[in-house]
Amino acid sequence: MMGGSDRGERGRVGACRDFGPAAFGVAVSRFGVMFFGDPVEAFADIGRALRPGGRLAFICAAEAEGNEWITAMAALRDHLPFGEFGTSGGPGMFSLADPDRIRTVLSAAGFVDVGVAGVEAYGDWGATPRTRRTSCWTAGPDAI
Repeated sequence: MMGGSDRGERGRVGACRDFGPAAFGVAVSRFGVMFFGDPVEAFADIGRALRPGGRLAFICAAEAEGNEWITAMAALRDHLPFGEFGTSGGPGMFSLADPDRIRTVLSAAGFVDVGVAGVEAYGDWGATPRTRRTSCWTAGPDAI
């Protein structure tokens, strides 16, 4: 899913910036929108910044059950304090994993003609232990 974020303000990403009305033709996000504290408010802010007919596109994590990395991490749940990490619909990485929730949130924020398409892609986590470690520790919205 795509949207906008202000990396300078934590906790209210997307909902903290006044971009001005109808300032942009498109808003794009790469793994950031799922961390909005109030996604309806944040997407509404982004929508106000789009010109009439403007487009929003973003990519976000799909359900945890289909994510091999999360499956591997879940195997460590008895040994590490993951809490509810990996739960769809809650705050965090999987908050927009359900396509129906995406439609509901975007519709409530004023978007129309909402389309959701699943895309499966594999990441390259590095060829050596050092590059894998670096990749894992530098992943996420702050690395974008």
